[in-house]
Amino acid sequence: FGLPAVEAMAAGAPTLASRIPALVEVTDGEAVLFDPHNVDELTTELEHVLGDHQYADELRARCRAQARNYTWDRTAAATADAYRTVLSSR
Repeated sequence: FGLPAVEAMAAGAPTLASRIPALVEVTDGEAVLFDPHNVDELTTELEHVLGDHQYADELRARCRAQARNYTWDRTAAATADAYRTVLSSR
């Protein structure tokens, strides 16, 4: 699902995540995404976040805001809705 990325964002970390479907979805453009098979791209992005404090602070703020979209109440409601859908189709 991408729970570690959401936890990092909620904690205020300037989040970098591999560009895979689950992480693209949960970060929704607010984290820095990189090709998981490209070490040079990851290195460049890490250097940018670590070397530019203003950029890192902006990224932290965006990540915190995105993480607020994911709550346990929302997760429970979505899970219950999925169960209802499955059970009503039987």
